[in-house]
Amino acid sequence: MTIIHDITHSTPWRNHRCCVAFVRHGEREPVPPDKYPPYDSPLTDNGRCEAVAFGRALGDRLGLIRSSPVPRCMDTARAILNGAGRANAPMQDRLLGDPGVFVTDPDLAMSELTARGFLAAARDLGNGVHIPGFEQPDNGACRLLALAMSLLVQTSSYIHLCVTHDLVLSTLIARLRGRPLDETEWPSYLHGVAVWNEHSRLFAFYNGEPFPIPNRLIPETF
Repeated sequence: MTIIHDITHSTPWRNHRCCVAFVRHGEREPVPPDKYPPYDSPLTDNGRCEAVAFGRALGDRLGLIRSSPVPRCMDTARAILNGAGRANAPMQDRLLGDPGVFVTDPDLAMSELTARGFLAAARDLGNGVHIPGFEQPDNGACRLLALAMSLLVQTSSYIHLCVTHDLVLSTLIARLRGRPLDETEWPSYLHGVAVWNEHSRLFAFYNGEPFPIPNRLIPETF
């Protein structure tokens, strides 16, 4: 199930309010369990079709799209725009990938991921552990919320999208909820977390669960 189900059953959708969704890219070509996907790992035909359907479901509610510069994310964003009948191009944003907001030293970060194991490192980041080569997790989450807030200032009913990667999403979701994700909660393709403003308070939802965002993560300018 993609995040479309969550969005179309959410308070912002029903009340025609603005919302920002951080979404994992579409289905990519598989890689062996002990390998990381290459930079240019392409979407599958199914992944591209699902992204087009995603855009079609949003229709004229689709607002701006920002994307990690990594090709599978940009291709996902283009397919979503195509599905919504839009001809404009997505905006690249390196907070969302290459290297992403949670990485400060790509080589050191990859070394830590390899040594710890991907899921173990993801759990540590979700718990707020400061891993060498990575940003302090709450600082990264705060910067992503600042990006969301810059889009939420609009009074329209648009659903803005930020297309990113699973490690960015899992860390952000964990810090917003206050606990790391287990494997059954891992963000699947075209799934993610949405953020909106309700009565001057930031809320999020993930897997159908709405929750208030901790004040410690909200920039002082909000």
